[in-house]
Amino acid sequence: GAAGFPIPPGFVGAGTWIRSIANRDFGTIEVKIITYVPSDANQQYDVGETIISEISGTIDTDIKIDLLGFNLATVYVDAAWSGCNVGDPATNTPTAEVAPGKFCKINAFDKIQDGISNVYGSTVNVAAGTYTATTGALAIIDKPLTLAGSGQSGATATVLDGGIYGTGEDASGVGNGWPRAIVVRSSNVTVQNLKVTKFQGNQTTVGGYGIVARGENAWTGSGDKTFAGLTFKDITFDDAYYGLRLSRTDGAIVEGLTYGVTSGLPDYGIYATRSTNALIQNNTLNQGSLWLAEGSDNSRILNNTITNAPYNGIWVGIGF
Repeated sequence: GAAGFPIPPGFVGAGTWIRSIANRDFGTIEVKIITYVPSDANQQYDVGETIISEISGTIDTDIKIDLLGFNLATVYVDAAWSGCNVGDPATNTPTAEVAPGKFCKINAFDKIQDGISNVYGSTVNVAAGTYTATTGALAIIDKPLTLAGSGQSGATATVLDGGIYGTGEDASGVGNGWPRAIVVRSSNVTVQNLKVTKFQGNQTTVGGYGIVARGENAWTGSGDKTFAGLTFKDITFDDAYYGLRLSRTDGAIVEGLTYGVTSGLPDYGIYATRSTNALIQNNTLNQGSLWLAEGSDNSRILNNTITNAPYNGIWVGIGF
């Protein structure tokens, strides 16, 4: 709220506060605050506790603030929530509850990156629908979490579409100029159960990535790193020049990936360099090769199906 303005009943916010003019009685005001307190924070109030707020002058006992227990360890993304109302105390407009228990811009978002940026825990659940890139990657994952789609095909598919961006060049200055759907820049990340399509680049100066997890300084901006504990499972790549690109990882699990080309150019479905102890199994690559390159010691390639490969079906070792 703002100075002198009560927050109306039903308004839901994060970090909501009331500032009162001394000795002014606003009448009965009930404010419900969605709050998430990290485990290492100095928590002053308990979930469900009612607080009486006093700024100055006579205590206004009609002002009651109820803390609602809201665990932001899981947040939700749905393209259908675009334009949802975050609320406005000045106009007595409450925050939109876009679905039961899901509040606009608090734990419910219309963009994947917003969900990633606001989760304080483990999971970003992305609903069925098409999420189209415009000027950059749809998801840059820089902290441990699970990015979970709702399906790879049909009405339940979560589709990450390159749009115009996916057929051009990336201008972010991170890594090379290849457009990319998902960039992983952290250990302990899982990406699962979604479809990535139309990340081919311009096919003249650049190709494209479906998912890229590279620990070189050009990608991290803070020196070479090794990302451990990565899992990529049940993902469909269609018209992604490179499906999954790994470098400087340890213990990555790559399972249940499908790679195919509808109208673009085929290349590597899975390409890994300096990725030790990887498990690459039960993947199906049609028109896509698998390259496990230098520095990928103690890795296993099991039960993969590769057809119509543009190069070697499975290539282990350095280039020539």
